Amino acid sequence: MDGVAFTLNLTSIPRAPLRNLAEDERFRELDKSEAYFRATQDAHKKYDWSGNLLGYDQPIRPGWTVPMSQRRPTSRYDLAKVIVNRLTSMVFGEGKFPELRVEGDTEAEEYVRALSKEARLPVRLAEARSYGGAEGTACLSFGFVDGAPRVRVHNPKHVSVLRWKDRDEFVVGAAMKAFAYPRNVYNNETRRFERKWFWTVTFWDELQEIIWRDIPEWIANEPDWQTKWPRDFQNVHAYGFAPLYWIQNKPDSSDTDGESDYIGLESTFDDINRLMSATTKGTVANVDPTLVIKEDPATNTGQVFKGSGNAIFAKGGAEYLELKGTAVEAAERQADHLRQACLDVAGVVLADPEELSGAAQSAKALEILYQPMLANCDTLRDQYGEFGIKRILVDMLKVARRFLTTAPTVATDGTLVQSKILLPPKIETDEESGTVTVRELTPGTSERVTLNWRPYFSPTWKDIVDATTGMKNANGGKPTVSHRSSVQAIAPLIGVEDIDEEMKRIEEEAEADMERQQEAFESQVETESMFAEPKGGKGE
Repeated sequence: MDGVAFTLNLTSIPRAPLRNLAEDERFRELDKSEAYFRATQDAHKKYDWSGNLLGYDQPIRPGWTVPMSQRRPTSRYDLAKVIVNRLTSMVFGEGKFPELRVEGDTEAEEYVRALSKEARLPVRLAEARSYGGAEGTACLSFGFVDGAPRVRVHNPKHVSVLRWKDRDEFVVGAAMKAFAYPRNVYNNETRRFERKWFWTVTFWDELQEIIWRDIPEWIANEPDWQTKWPRDFQNVHAYGFAPLYWIQNKPDSSDTDGESDYIGLESTFDDINRLMSATTKGTVANVDPTLVIKEDPATNTGQVFKGSGNAIFAKGGAEYLELKGTAVEAAERQADHLRQACLDVAGVVLADPEELSGAAQSAKALEILYQPMLANCDTLRDQYGEFGIKRILVDMLKVARRFLTTAPTVATDGTLVQSKILLPPKIETDEESGTVTVRELTPGTSERVTLNWRPYFSPTWKDIVDATTGMKNANGGKPTVSHRSSVQAIAPLIGVEDIDEEMKRIEEEAEADMERQQEAFESQVETESMFAEPKGGKGE
């Protein structure tokens, strides 16, 4: 950009094998935290809940007792996923995404709303919030594909900040995303497909965005891999800023990563799954109880005629060995206790349906019921709104305005380089004349993007009636708000978007009603005059 000098180099990337750069201690910590959200934290365990080795047709039991911590639970309650999804739905669920405004600049306001819609920003922010809730950090970037805006979400465990432009405000100067993945590759010599590992790498800084062609493992192990392998995509955008955005889920100024929604609760999640697996196994076993024969085992003839085909010989008779229900109930109560403790620590409210249908009949009652969760969501709104939504849209506005003053350029292959953002035009219709006008959107001049967050719980009709009745009574029976304010307050509940157009229709309908009343009155007067008696009465 003007006044900023750049040199095309990759000095920000350390000269080291990719695995050393991408799979460091931070990656392992975030990967472990994400596993609880993905329900894969036990996928590496080799033993099932009964203590048998997995992967064999017949049960193979080791010669030692397998600790519960090394067994894979069969029944689970993935509380981490519940916590993250509930908070995400409260912040970015249906009807929760903030209204975008640019004060004093209608053109810029229309433009940022179109950018948000075309880039599917609400969906992208919800996806990024899920990553942030699971790992403590969310990462997004933007770009343009044939002029269309695109917002991409990145798994933060794969993204490393190589240089900060402003560490205090988490403004990225240069960053790299790298991860390995397996792919089947055909071997011409053996005539078979072989499993090979490849690396995908993306680099951002203030000048450019680079994506390398899938890098094979043997190249990725070289310290100078970035110069030994061709690039699949290189966009020298020269924005003056890196179009990558770093969002801490919950603020932690002492670290680059924020706090996840369930930080410190992972071990309790494991206890809940173990309790559920143990009680489930005991309950299932109790359905088919074992027969205990109270006799000397030496008298066992090898044949027992019963359903399960198993029996225990013991002198003194026979009875079924069953698991007492008290143990199962105690384990279930403990699991419920741990579950509620985790929800309390995470600040998540799972309301009882009876409470919602009974006591909570108004928005205010719901706010009181969900107060611990709303305090949590207020922090999330501020983090993802200020560090994500606003920064992305403001930077997109800057790029759009630069395109207005930049002449199209031609690439080395002769193709025209896109120098314009393509957004659907605004179509306006004049109701009086019926004229349809197609107007191209322009980015305006202001960058004061503000977010109007919607209430967590919309007012019910009871709330509205109670409020308006109370205000009217307090004012001696006189109206306390204007007609327009009343329409504006009720508009979201009935789907009205254009307040001015609605007010115009109300006035037109009122005028038409007055005309009908006037015509009816004149008709009534005329009828009465026709049948009226002459002046002076019959006797004259």
